[in-house]
Amino acid sequence: MTEDFIGVADIREVAGRAMIHFGTRPPRTTKPPAAECLVLADGLRRPRPDPAFLYGDCSAESLDYFRGQDVMPHIYVYGLHDVTVIGPWFQTGALLVQNGIRLKCGDIALNPEDEASVARFSEDSAEREAGNRVVRAVDDPVVLLATNGHQIYGHWMVDFLPKFHLLALAGISLKDVRILLPTNMGAFGRDLLRVMGLGDEQILRHDPDKEVLQCRTLIVPTAMRLSGRCHPMYADAVATINEMIDQTGLVPPSSLRRVYITRGAQFGRKLYGLEQAEDIAREQNFTVLRPELLSIPEQVSLFRGAREVVGSYGSALHSSIFSRPGLRVAAIHAQPPVAFDALQSGIGERLGQITGYIFGTSIPDDPSGVGFEAESFRACLTGQFSHPNLRRETIQSDTAELPNIASGRPAMQSSVSVWSTEPTPEREAARGVSGVVDGKNWFQTKLEDRPWWQVDLGSPFRLREIRVFNRMGTTEVMARVAALSIAVSLDGNSWRILMTPADHGVFGGNDGNALCWQADNFRDPKTDRKGRTAVAARWVRVFLESRDCLSLEQVEVYGVPVSDDTSSAPRLEGPLSGLLPDDAF
Repeated sequence: MTEDFIGVADIREVAGRAMIHFGTRPPRTTKPPAAECLVLADGLRRPRPDPAFLYGDCSAESLDYFRGQDVMPHIYVYGLHDVTVIGPWFQTGALLVQNGIRLKCGDIALNPEDEASVARFSEDSAEREAGNRVVRAVDDPVVLLATNGHQIYGHWMVDFLPKFHLLALAGISLKDVRILLPTNMGAFGRDLLRVMGLGDEQILRHDPDKEVLQCRTLIVPTAMRLSGRCHPMYADAVATINEMIDQTGLVPPSSLRRVYITRGAQFGRKLYGLEQAEDIAREQNFTVLRPELLSIPEQVSLFRGAREVVGSYGSALHSSIFSRPGLRVAAIHAQPPVAFDALQSGIGERLGQITGYIFGTSIPDDPSGVGFEAESFRACLTGQFSHPNLRRETIQSDTAELPNIASGRPAMQSSVSVWSTEPTPEREAARGVSGVVDGKNWFQTKLEDRPWWQVDLGSPFRLREIRVFNRMGTTEVMARVAALSIAVSLDGNSWRILMTPADHGVFGGNDGNALCWQADNFRDPKTDRKGRTAVAARWVRVFLESRDCLSLEQVEVYGVPVSDDTSSAPRLEGPLSGLLPDDAF
């Protein structure tokens, strides 16, 4: 320790009596304290759910370590007065000094006593004495957003961008502060802030190698995760991020649903067998993309549109914070050491995303490398990603395009509500077969147990596809039908379930993301049998497996009359349904 410093103290100790719990009044004081602390949420200890699926070899010790991550952090916003900011740099983050005291803060991985930090302090003293680094006075209140790991894209997804939610909870307006943005990193940091609506006037750029900041007021929000486990508040923080992005209008729509994320060897862990992995992904109808070749708005758009994502474990997959609940993610992971943190699972746990892992083999000469294991990879894609919820843009039987056989047909629903447009269930339900898909036309039931809507096709049809268009709106509005099931009937009394909530997540509507059931790629919820099947029905019903309002915009049904059907597909409604082996046909 150099002579300029007189000790080390934890920020919480400096704050002392100025630690304020969210929702309470701060103590009156005639002089601002050196440090203040707003406690936004207490830490938690809860059991960790297992990954949704595992392929390849994962030791019992590694899985036990994963399960043992049951602690989530306290969440704070610190306010520091007259503090010096040195850095940030790789491994140390930003070093903070106040009145000769080196500040310590485990909540942002700040430890001034570790070897890397002590070396940076010594370097700073030498650089200033040589005149290579100057002190820059900052009078405006500034926010320390980027700390340890600021040069890594994934840390912005998981650690830094969520802090905007903490600022909002603390009542700190972005109009009254500026965000510190170091220049010793890639352009993606500035681009991320821009896509969230921050202008250049709201950002204070600084060069850690040439200047030290002397800040009159420094606001320090803390991280919302501990190792691989995210605090429940993380879900609200991600919602805030996406709401800020929505307000800018900078993100274009994306029609890609099934995406394989590939990266060059210069980005993190090297995948040995990269080309083979890409070839297999293409065989399974995944679009192979390198995110580093896309702009930030295009990367956000990519993950917003995706429903199924596979790729090497790391920063690129953490962009799943822009995706909807129900996203299915498979991360190709190195043979894990005992410390298997699996941060992607921490993200998925909070955002309602289905997350699992494909473990590769070890590379003796490259401890961080991943040896591609084709058998496990194929098994995962076949077992986890053969899902019918991938909309086809055209519906054809041989060469003739099929009509929407539900259009204009008689419909009925379980009830009407004060929000319904029409006075009777029949007239309200008819809105669902009007053919209008503009984001503004919908039908709605009242709040009730298992609300339903159905259409009478008039006669039996062999069904090929059913499309359900959600009512567009906020994620909360669209998630009301996450418990949706689809059933069909020949007589209006006995019903066969075609799709359950386990088969889909939150889906869209006129944005091109409608829920889609297909006979050619059907998983029978009763038998779990997969493959092409023939379903005959006169009535089609959609209903919720929960207590809520059922509100949708449109239901489309495609098929051919039973008498006209020349399909050679096996008829599975008979007495042998579900009893024949999978390869019988």
